[in-house]
Amino acid sequence: MAAKSGGRFILRIEDTDAERSRLSFRHGLMADMRWLGLDWDEGRISAPVGSYTQAERGEFYGKLFAHWS
Repeated sequence: MAAKSGGRFILRIEDTDAERSRLSFRHGLMADMRWLGLDWDEGRISAPVGSYTQAERGEFYGKLFAHWS
């Protein structure tokens, strides 16, 4: 759908709930999406701006917070 409208499909992993977030869940989600024929342009594997996994973006958000505070 994104490609048909000239957009990009970006896979963003919301994993900030550490108690219920597991690497195996993330891998399972990506495997299921690929099985369904859904492939993303940017995300966990190919991210030109860094990871789209929220737990790995703390430094990025910290810099933004410091800049705008």
